Amino acid sequence: MFLTAALLIFALFSCPAFFVSADGTADEALSDADLKHFSYNRLDDEAKLIYQQLYSAIADGKSEFKISASNSDLIGPALSAILADHPEFFWIDGTASMSGFKLLGIWTISLGLNIGEDEIEGVRQAIEAKADEYLGMLPSDAGDYEKVRAAYEYIIGSTDYSLSGIQNQNIQSVFLYGESVCAGYARAFKYLLDRAGVDCAYIEGTIEGEAEEGHAWNLVSIDGTYTYVDPSWGDPTYGEDNTDAKRLDIIYDYLCLTGEEMRRARHIPSYADDLPDCSSNRWDYYILGGMYYPEYSRDALSRALWHAVDEEESVVCMKFATEEAYQEALYALFPGEDGPESLLTEPMRQRMEWDELSSMRYYYSCQDELRIIKIYW
Repeated sequence: MFLTAALLIFALFSCPAFFVSADGTADEALSDADLKHFSYNRLDDEAKLIYQQLYSAIADGKSEFKISASNSDLIGPALSAILADHPEFFWIDGTASMSGFKLLGIWTISLGLNIGEDEIEGVRQAIEAKADEYLGMLPSDAGDYEKVRAAYEYIIGSTDYSLSGIQNQNIQSVFLYGESVCAGYARAFKYLLDRAGVDCAYIEGTIEGEAEEGHAWNLVSIDGTYTYVDPSWGDPTYGEDNTDAKRLDIIYDYLCLTGEEMRRARHIPSYADDLPDCSSNRWDYYILGGMYYPEYSRDALSRALWHAVDEEESVVCMKFATEEAYQEALYALFPGEDGPESLLTEPMRQRMEWDELSSMRYYYSCQDELRIIKIYW
């Protein structure tokens, strides 16, 4: 029986490279723990065979081709997984038409493209030049964490969050136009880490409490430790009306978080059962920077403030392990009119004296979900 062509709409994802030979067989063994093949590994065996055929054709530059699939319902998930694992396939817009013979299991796939076929190579070269620029910034002995942090900084530093960004569902938006949304940020982040040799997956989900709002972020493996990164939320232009946006070029709150912290930050993945354990905070930005407080200590906070005065730093950042410590710190820093003298008072007086000021204004921001306080003066 001949089936008429039906339009299939697939969502774009992103993740690292996987190579398939011309006959559709894998050129390398795939590990279930390998983030480079995260979406591939979530498929059943039959869908994996379809994935291999699709990849082989797309990698050969084909936009129309035939594949074999006894169950056509698996073609959509397999193509979605391809796009999840391969942000370098930026020209595929996520739509496809399919026609074929159900009894024979032979299908013709016609992929939707977001640019002309004659434009693909030029765009690819422009994107690769950006990736080479990022790679050129890395020291020769850079470890996984340095590569992850550099990719985070590179993407945020060169991109503004914009719902109207051109090609904002793929990496063209970041590398060619400098404007994107979460999907573009996360795919571009993965693309750079693919090039740098760091295991990374594109994670899709929602933000709890924001009705039906889809979101995308990344899962990375740093020296064997799994951790989450959300590059779009690390861009101050994501929330242009808050204090951080006015005072910081990059927000490091979303660099290397645990799964528990991501849940507190309302990030709900679409496939939580398939995710590896993310309980270690070994690579937390605030821990590595000496800005993390396992418990409340008035003396420790005072030392941090006085250090900022001595070093003429314009921002003081603090992250707390527990809600109790966070609340105690808030009260010590911002006690209100009826409370005790703020820990800020004496350091600010010293700063005013040194700067010969009669008054001084400070601003602060509080990230309650992650228990982070920032003070700007």
